[in-house]
Amino acid sequence: MKSASVAAGIARKFLDYAAECGAPRHQLYNRTGLSPTALADQDARIPLATYQTLIATAIELTGDPAIVLHYCTATR
Repeated sequence: MKSASVAAGIARKFLDYAAECGAPRHQLYNRTGLSPTALADQDARIPLATYQTLIATAIELTGDPAIVLHYCTATR
C-alpha cells in the first residue's frame, strides 16, 4: 500500500504563500524537513504528514489559524 502524499508543487506554492504572509522561509524549511531541492520538481511527491506539518508550522509562524482558507481564496 502506498503512503499518502502530496505533489511537491502544491507544497511549494503554499510555502511561498506562507512566506509572503510573514513566516520566515528558513523556519518553514527547517521545521518541516523540506528543502528547495525537494520542492523543485512540481510533480515529485512529499509525504502527506510533511505537508500537514508545513500547514501547522505556517499557522504558528504567521499567527493565522485560517491561513489555508486564505491561501485557497487567494489562489482559487
